[in-house]
Amino acid sequence: MAQLLRNKDFLSGILFIGAGATFLYIGHDYALGTTRRMGPGYFPTLLSITLILIGAGITLNAFRSQDYVADFSLRGLAAVTIGTVAFGLLIRDAGILIAVAALVLIAALGNPRSKWLPISALAAGMAAFCYLIFVKALGLPIPVLGSWFTS
Repeated sequence: MAQLLRNKDFLSGILFIGAGATFLYIGHDYALGTTRRMGPGYFPTLLSITLILIGAGITLNAFRSQDYVADFSLRGLAAVTIGTVAFGLLIRDAGILIAVAALVLIAALGNPRSKWLPISALAAGMAAFCYLIFVKALGLPIPVLGSWFTS
């Protein structure tokens, strides 16, 4: 059992199942509707069930796999968590460009071997990509530069 808890496929599968079950529970009050006339809960429920099934498949693969987690990086977990929280705090007042760039730069602190020139280029590229997709293409009302930069 201890070996199974260190297996990458087992841990990934459990993560997928947990996420799918959580989203399924959150959306259980939404009306499903029909395939022809979908309600607000139809697509999230379908995605949640798909996520659970993918997780089950990955978890079952763990019984054949010998791929184990070597070391757990608390630094990486902390960097990604702090980056995500920073994104949430910055998106409204700093805008999508700054929030996405901050997320990438802070998350990169999780790897001590990060090279800052490529990471900075990635941060700028991701910020531009997110702007183009979410603001321009999808028309979401996300500030490009928030109240900190506009009068």
